[in-house]
Amino acid sequence: MPYECLICQKNLPTKKGLSRHVSVHGLSSQLYYDKFFRKENEGYCVCGKQTQWLHGTYQKFCSLKCAGENLDVKERRLKGLKKYYVKIKGKSFDEIYGEGAKQKLSDKMMGTHSLQWYCEKYGDEEGAKKYMKRCENISHNSYFKIYNKTNKNNYSKKSQKLFDIIYNCMKMNNEQVYYATLNHEYSCSTGHFNYDFVNVTRKKVIEFNGDKFHGNPNLYKAEDHPHPYAPTIQARDMWKADLRKINCAKNNGYDVLVIWEKDWDKMPNHVIEKCILFLLKGNAS
Repeated sequence: MPYECLICQKNLPTKKGLSRHVSVHGLSSQLYYDKFFRKENEGYCVCGKQTQWLHGTYQKFCSLKCAGENLDVKERRLKGLKKYYVKIKGKSFDEIYGEGAKQKLSDKMMGTHSLQWYCEKYGDEEGAKKYMKRCENISHNSYFKIYNKTNKNNYSKKSQKLFDIIYNCMKMNNEQVYYATLNHEYSCSTGHFNYDFVNVTRKKVIEFNGDKFHGNPNLYKAEDHPHPYAPTIQARDMWKADLRKINCAKNNGYDVLVIWEKDWDKMPNHVIEKCILFLLKGNAS
């Protein structure tokens, strides 16, 4: 099907050829489209902003946010998700993507964006700079960082004071370290737990447990109800939940140290020394 130039009536074999040809007349493909084909309100999003010219046409929406709020788009996405869910329901990752796919993906992603990965790719000096830049960007722009600024109840100020001391004392700025006020808490690849202090480089986790929120066994009996906001939960239930969380980290190769709020309040220097010795000690795995 030939494409006719509406300026000089020359026929071009392809749409791409026509796009190149209009430059002879001093027009870009966008200006040519605007002159002969553009409809009223075309090129404007529902919010009133101008949309991008891409691949020979104007985009319908100016952003993913506007697209996501459109009812037609929502309906198509939901329909597609339902169809995909029916297709994969009850199947494992390997059944969906092929035998060994999960392990291959895990192996491929292992160590990606770590300090070692950057150094191997860019050299020690440049790699360290790029790694630190990435950590800085994550620290300032992550969801957890923004969330932590508005919600102070998901971590204690006492724990952050301890972690700041450890971090600065051990000069960990070139290591992969996570805690709430530095950047964000980290899951240790468990998927559903976040840990208070994680040093991925050393494979170490420090959990700072509030006496009431975790039921300090030196203060409460198994049948006690110490949690201030969940009075139906017994201390034994808290201990079981904490043990599951600790075991998940251990199963992923991390050593775990638990610090109790009471010990920090009474012997802060002893707790700092204990944490530093724990971080310096070789990994158990």
